[in-house]
Amino acid sequence: MYNTYQVATKKDSLTETLKNDSNFKNIFGSMTKHSMDCYFFISDFQSKNFASQMFQFDTAQKIRDYTKVFRDLEAQLTGTQIEVTTVSLLKITPAIEEINLDSKLKLLKVRDTLPPKSRCLPGTRHATIGRIMNWTVSGEKPIFWLFGVAGSGKSSLMGTLHNMFVDMSFESRLAAFIRFDRNDYNDASMFIRTLAYELARFD
Repeated sequence: MYNTYQVATKKDSLTETLKNDSNFKNIFGSMTKHSMDCYFFISDFQSKNFASQMFQFDTAQKIRDYTKVFRDLEAQLTGTQIEVTTVSLLKITPAIEEINLDSKLKLLKVRDTLPPKSRCLPGTRHATIGRIMNWTVSGEKPIFWLFGVAGSGKSSLMGTLHNMFVDMSFESRLAAFIRFDRNDYNDASMFIRTLAYELARFD
């Protein structure tokens, strides 16, 4: 009984978490119930002749029963602690992995990427957007080469497609978007590092 209460009343973060757990509340309720019953048994025991009570079969059996009950409660409490600890670890594991990934990605030393520069006007460029969307869905060719003279709307197309893929479903379907000025990305390795960073974050 004493060991059971030591486990239940220990002051640490795990015990505080357990107090809000429904299983712990049930165990604590059983502990309270059996403790009161045990208290009345001991009080009744002390009010009678001690020597004669010790050798009665019913008394000895009750002592064994109380011992078993509190050992079972201690085991249940320990089991609940293990379950809560496991669940807590499972909850924080993704966060730990995220922190670990961030620390590794920082080694790439990428620059901040720029957002889309512009978008197509509503109701325009449907044919071109449809061609690009069909290419992404079919997956037959790894590269879609979009070209044109300066000012023909390539950046606006990319801005429109960027928003479409980001807002396509509950999660973004856009693995990476890299917009850069030639002066900032005259080193090809910077583009490769940025692409690796974006893909790692997406995955």
